[in-house]
Amino acid sequence: MMQLHGFSYTPLSELAQPELRLAGARINPDTYSVSRRPGYNKIIIVNLKNHAEMTIQGLPEESIIWSAEWYPSDDRILIANKEKDGIYLYSASLADGKAHRLSNRRMNATLSNSVYWLNNTDFIFKAVPASNQGAPVKSQVPTGPVVQENLGKSVPARTYQDLLKNGHDEALFEYYFTSQLVKMTANGEQEIGKPNIYSQISLSPDKSFMLTNTIEKPYSYTVPYRSFPTITQVIDLDGKLVKELAKTPTVVTAMGYDTTSPYPRQFAWRADKAATSDLAVKSCNRVFRPLLHGKGDGILRKAGGFAAFFGDLVLILLQRLQMAGSHHFRNGGADIKIAQTIILIAQLVHFLRCHRIVGSCGHKQNQNLYIHHIMDKTYSLHSSHLLPLLYKNREENQAQLYHRRHILGRKGDLD
Repeated sequence: MMQLHGFSYTPLSELAQPELRLAGARINPDTYSVSRRPGYNKIIIVNLKNHAEMTIQGLPEESIIWSAEWYPSDDRILIANKEKDGIYLYSASLADGKAHRLSNRRMNATLSNSVYWLNNTDFIFKAVPASNQGAPVKSQVPTGPVVQENLGKSVPARTYQDLLKNGHDEALFEYYFTSQLVKMTANGEQEIGKPNIYSQISLSPDKSFMLTNTIEKPYSYTVPYRSFPTITQVIDLDGKLVKELAKTPTVVTAMGYDTTSPYPRQFAWRADKAATSDLAVKSCNRVFRPLLHGKGDGILRKAGGFAAFFGDLVLILLQRLQMAGSHHFRNGGADIKIAQTIILIAQLVHFLRCHRIVGSCGHKQNQNLYIHHIMDKTYSLHSSHLLPLLYKNREENQAQLYHRRHILGRKGDLD
């Protein structure tokens, strides 16, 4: 077991470090890391069989342990150690407890200090580019006024801290947040691709590709870096482009319950495939359609966003019931429990719509989705009945909603 011992208080030496506030992030420009993070001062390895303790030795004095994690082989520890000029990677063996530096390349931990394991010994990390030899110097002569335009309608807007303010802030953001991917192996180091601002990196399950999000220009002065334009790509381990998945512009959403990014987002690898990606999109009208119609075997499978989550579950349950050859459920049978589950989910979707969380359905008092008794206590829950209710157009008014209530009957018949 590994124990990380922290400081009782953040060291004064850490509080005295310089700090830059850029695009919603606060960083230490001297070490390319998050500012004023306390870290740890000691690592102890505990043998759970005999409770023997061993303290890791060999780290420089007056340094701060930024993070530590086990190698996949469980016989060594990878340590990110913060020193005066940056964060360096160390490896400590359990045989003697001594740590040694793996590379003289500094880690860029402005956005994250994660490493991405390829096998028991090799990994990828984000390093400070070798070209970074001096931060941009602010010109005493302005190049021109800072102009911001609002050509839309007047709406409430969120406020954020530490946003970019001018061109010099943009240059500093690009300088400090740009990273070079480096593959560390037993044979040495290898740079992957060109330096870029990586907001997300994920290795495919077979370790042959990387899913990356890179932040692109133009940078915004009204939202933090998380909402800056991004490009989502799949690249190989040599940095060559395999597939561009999405280009997302600056995301500025109005305040309210039913606000979210209208662009593809939340890309991730499927754990049950070698190199297949999932994503979430905005549309409630295209939920799991590739899955339901057998068209989801490509590199992408589209799933609905938060607003479509419950509808997705309904459609999947309906599909499975159809595959079982059952469209009708009789009261008292085992299938009626499944029907009740589907209807309860539909009720929840309707409740969210009435509270303006998912679309619009009229007045808030209409919060119950009434279930109707149909012909000899037989309940028809075919997807053609539920789909019009779950995925109706926003312009549909309350009268149309009442007209559709006959589909499922009155409340209480399935209690």
